[in-house]
Amino acid sequence: MKPRFQLQTHSIGPYPLIEVRHPDGRSVSVLPTVGAAIHQIQLTANGKPHKLLVPMRTPIEIERNRWAKSAHLIPFPNRIHRGRYAFAEESHQLPINFRPNGGHAIHGFLMNRTWEIARQDLAADEAVLSLSCQAPDGHPGFPFAYHATITLSLNEQGFRMETRIRNDGSSDMPVGWGWHPYFRTGSKIDTLELELPSDRKLTVDEWMIPTGAYEAFPGFEQPAPIGERFLDACLELPTSCQRHETHLLDRNQGLKLSIWQDGVRYLQVFTHPQRHGIALEPMSCAPDAFNNRLGLRILPAGDDFVANCGLSLSSL
Repeated sequence: MKPRFQLQTHSIGPYPLIEVRHPDGRSVSVLPTVGAAIHQIQLTANGKPHKLLVPMRTPIEIERNRWAKSAHLIPFPNRIHRGRYAFAEESHQLPINFRPNGGHAIHGFLMNRTWEIARQDLAADEAVLSLSCQAPDGHPGFPFAYHATITLSLNEQGFRMETRIRNDGSSDMPVGWGWHPYFRTGSKIDTLELELPSDRKLTVDEWMIPTGAYEAFPGFEQPAPIGERFLDACLELPTSCQRHETHLLDRNQGLKLSIWQDGVRYLQVFTHPQRHGIALEPMSCAPDAFNNRLGLRILPAGDDFVANCGLSLSSL
């Protein structure tokens, strides 16, 4: 009989950790009381498992959650300028939770909420784990009821995540989504090569808010070393295809990490100041989408928004 995936529970200080693990080393772990943030993903290549995320390592780091590591950004990713927007002829003010760059609302509302296990299906060839979180009364400045579910799948092809956001209200609601992972492969980030699916980035102002213009973001059309460059850009991806892939190549380890996103047209690229990882964030909409409407989905009552992304790891 083939060995099966198993569900294990651990903790980091007072924070529970749920881990799905296969005997060959493949695993994914989640912090359910911290917005279901994905703590770690481990895939196998070259005959051994490799950790692919920069996690929150200590209870203090988890409590502060300063860098939003692997957070699920719902119902909007990135930032809303000064937290202000209008929808259906009504003005709204979101809480300001990011003071730099003039002060903004950032990263949605669910990254510090508790998510509950909705489904687990552990077999020999695949593990499926779903977690969900409800916001029946919306949030301050966002008076829309909704229900979010993430479904994590792990098999020989890699890791897959489906995010589903359902409008539980009686009227339309604006919605966006993003995921905020910091990737690593085992070597210093400066030595990795990056290949991006677009060289077109949104021009931003001094508040890091899109101006409506675009500019080139050259240098990574083919795999190229990250080096000492500081990267912070939102790329708009081509409409010519549904699925887009970003690649990180680690020639020291002989690894190629592929990050894919399906039907999701924006990608935020950000090198952490400590240079221990690079954020490659699939996003369904642009920063300040509640105002500029770039990629914003208007979700009718009872409808679902769905986004898919995932990872695969191979040998070079």
